[in-house]
Amino acid sequence: MIALLLVGMCALPLAQLPIRAVQQEYKSAYRMQAQRLADLAFADIKEQLYSNKISWKEIVRGKKDPAIVLDKTVEISFEDKSKFKFARFGTLHSVGKKTPNGDEWRLVTFRVKMTPVQKGFKLFRTKKNLVESRIYTYQVMVHKENASTVKAEVPHEV
Repeated sequence: MIALLLVGMCALPLAQLPIRAVQQEYKSAYRMQAQRLADLAFADIKEQLYSNKISWKEIVRGKKDPAIVLDKTVEISFEDKSKFKFARFGTLHSVGKKTPNGDEWRLVTFRVKMTPVQKGFKLFRTKKNLVESRIYTYQVMVHKENASTVKAEVPHEV
């Protein structure tokens, strides 16, 4: 009986390592899916810029007063047992200059904040500790010719 107790006490710490490894893999998969959803949101915003669905008033807003272009809850699931919802919040602001002939160039910054809806689910890590949300930042150059034509130029992602 004592021998079985000693073997069990020695085997328990060894069993915890694979369990922790699987938990870390799941968290890593959730982080990758959150990144993918942020990338998809940026692709959607770029498409809206190309098709002029985002007004010039929203594009020219500054960093202190950004335009809210995305406020949505999305779900990430792996198998049926683990589903987590994320709040996806996106803002848009820009800086730029006008040329003497009336053209205007703007560097548009799109920020997506991904936050798990479930309280206490800390998925993202900084150098020192775990944090609840992550902000992804993307940039694209937008060109407005003389009157109203808006063209999104070659994107530069950060």
